[in-house]
Amino acid sequence: MGADNLVQRALIWCGLSGISSFVSLSGSIPAQIFLLRIGLVRQSFVGTMSLYFLLMNLAKMPFYVQLGLFTVDSITMSAMLIGAIPVGIYVGRKLNQTLSDRLFYSISHALLLLMGTKLFVDALG
Repeated sequence: MGADNLVQRALIWCGLSGISSFVSLSGSIPAQIFLLRIGLVRQSFVGTMSLYFLLMNLAKMPFYVQLGLFTVDSITMSAMLIGAIPVGIYVGRKLNQTLSDRLFYSISHALLLLMGTKLFVDALG
């Protein structure tokens, strides 16, 4: 795969990811479609997705503020759930250390198929 083709695919899939992340919080599907095909080692895949969505969510914050989506209730709920972050990091790190690349990517593809199917079924009504 040439560098020009890779950049073109990145612009398309990551653009779709940004739009779907803002509209329906489902931006991981296009991002995964792009990144899974590249075949990164699982640690690089997880790190790339983590950094990508950190930056994406920071970029969305001014728009969400402008839309009035940050309320006392939503901030209170976020504060209540903040304790789950270290647990998620710990469990994710253990899974990343334990799973083989083959099992990790098999699970990733299966979850991608399930998420895409659910969104498709939801869109049908």
